[in-house]
Amino acid sequence: MENLKALGLVAALALFMVGIAFFIDAQTVSVFGIPLVMASALLCLTVNLLVFVPAAMSKTEKYFDATGSLTYLMVMGMCVATLGAQISMRAVFLTGAVAVWALRLGTYLMRRIHAEGKDGRFDELKKHPSTFIVPWVLQALWVFLTSLAVVTLLAIHPNEPHLLVTDVLGGVCWVLGFAVEATADAQKAAFRKDPNNAGRFIQSGLWGWSQHPNYFGEILLWSGLFVVGAGFFEGSQWLAALSPLFVYVLLTRISGINLLDERAVARWGHEPAYQTYRKRTPVLFPRPPRG
Repeated sequence: MENLKALGLVAALALFMVGIAFFIDAQTVSVFGIPLVMASALLCLTVNLLVFVPAAMSKTEKYFDATGSLTYLMVMGMCVATLGAQISMRAVFLTGAVAVWALRLGTYLMRRIHAEGKDGRFDELKKHPSTFIVPWVLQALWVFLTSLAVVTLLAIHPNEPHLLVTDVLGGVCWVLGFAVEATADAQKAAFRKDPNNAGRFIQSGLWGWSQHPNYFGEILLWSGLFVVGAGFFEGSQWLAALSPLFVYVLLTRISGINLLDERAVARWGHEPAYQTYRKRTPVLFPRPPRG
């Protein structure tokens, strides 16, 4: 029964991706006759399912994070190759921003799993292919939805060579978000490397301004890429708003803050210092800690 539920979820997620791609209209860019957004959905599914096969045979999750980054890079590469000589500076920025983010995050996650040896989230899932396939299709959905605003804008390919206010605002949001996320990850990595911090929680640097500054940065940078396209979207193209909304819901309600807070409370919740930290420090949006 559990296997059937898992496979049903996989089918539902795949249909959801294809459905979103189908309803975005007025696309002028296509890949072998397939609208660009639909091609993105199919590519995300194909890459993750292809890598899932050897991963399931080996019962390993070590390829998972690398596949996520690879999928982003392949989607952006497909967009660039399809636009070809017609590519605009706006498109160069958008695809470059996604590629830089994917390379940085992928490298960070791969180093982490190499250091820790495994990812505990997969301990039960990887025992059976029918359950192990679920995170791979979820990753395909993650890549498709987070990059949806970028791919949609490239698919409608607006003929606007001038710099718009939305370009500047969105670009600033991306730069700030990327800087916050990268800095927070670097601070946490350095904290964990110090033997004196073994078994402790971080509350220095950006982590003194937010309990999850890396998540704030990620939400901000994807919101920025959506803002760049906000000056052009019409009708069903506004489905591109699912990009920042999905990132926000994912990180605050599904697999991000909720899970991490649960683990943190179980580990340090009895400590007065941690209780004080949670009271003084915002959960997500950074600000100076309360005195």
